[in-house]
Amino acid sequence: MSNLLESLRLIRVISKDVFRQASRERLMYGFLVLSLLFVLLANVPFFINDPRLFEGLPAKIASIQIGFMGINIFLMLTSVFIGLSVLQDVFSEENLAMLFSKPVKRWQVLEGVFFGLFKVLFLNWLIMVSSLWMIIYFHIQQFSPDIWLGMGISLFLVMIYLSTLIFFYTIIPNAISGILTIFIIIAGFGVSLSREYFLHFPSYFFLLAKIGTELVPKINLLFGVSMNMLGIFELEINYFPILMHTILFIAAVHVLSCLKFSRPR
Repeated sequence: MSNLLESLRLIRVISKDVFRQASRERLMYGFLVLSLLFVLLANVPFFINDPRLFEGLPAKIASIQIGFMGINIFLMLTSVFIGLSVLQDVFSEENLAMLFSKPVKRWQVLEGVFFGLFKVLFLNWLIMVSSLWMIIYFHIQQFSPDIWLGMGISLFLVMIYLSTLIFFYTIIPNAISGILTIFIIIAGFGVSLSREYFLHFPSYFFLLAKIGTELVPKINLLFGVSMNMLGIFELEINYFPILMHTILFIAAVHVLSCLKFSRPR
């Protein structure tokens, strides 16, 4: 028990340092400003009373849809680009030599980096969702707790982005890890449509493709869960297996990352 508490303490200390380092990234503030400007567009449906413009959606739903798109786009960009920049700084030769000179294990360093980055992204998420919530409240005077519940799914997406980026960085410690992460994100968007496409291929290829699609994070389905909670769409989605797959994916990627990073180089 004492070893676990000590590990949690070390992870917390490292995450604080990573949080401070990430908070100094100017690019992050650029993304945050752009995201808030995008979220401000959520005011538009309340001022333009044209059902053709928003496909007949009520003003509140159209406003939430705009905010949903902006928040998720900029969370993805911030996760990949700011995460990559911080990883390059933290895992530079000078910083690694200083870290490993202390009584700290490699997996503790990796988890500390993850939680430090997650805290930065959580703060960005909180600011953006609060802005969207205040816009909705200003126009219709409703507390709309569904905004917080629905946008909470975006935090799972942030964990997927960061976990995948860190995993690839432990294998290829350069900008290629960011490119590979983007590829995985794109694959996660199209995973639900790929099965029908692969039906025309030979059986052995279809089997490999099916295994691959099961391993890829279900980003599009998580978006569907979020949009259901926000009231944008009414989709028939079973939430439990999607959330369980997401949790298992994040846990598996963390284990693989820690195993890879713990091997002596």
